[in-house]
Amino acid sequence: MNQIYRWLGTTKQNIHQRLNRELKRAEEEEQLKVVLRQVREDHPQMGCKELYRRIKPQTMGRDKFFEFYRSYGFKITPQKCFRRT
Repeated sequence: MNQIYRWLGTTKQNIHQRLNRELKRAEEEEQLKVVLRQVREDHPQMGCKELYRRIKPQTMGRDKFFEFYRSYGFKITPQKCFRRT
């Protein structure tokens, strides 16, 4: 195995740390999906920025959270009030 790690230009520790980070991130994403569904039911018009401020995910920043939010279909389209004068 050590030869494979040398050939890849990495270490055994690096591989295991990366796997642990990925597992932690995937676990948090699954939890976020559940939380976002619950919040969306209770507050259907709450925006993404407010959700980010309230949830404060550990493993992702604001932009990554916004991508995650949009990719799973939680984005809402604002309704415009049209007034004809």
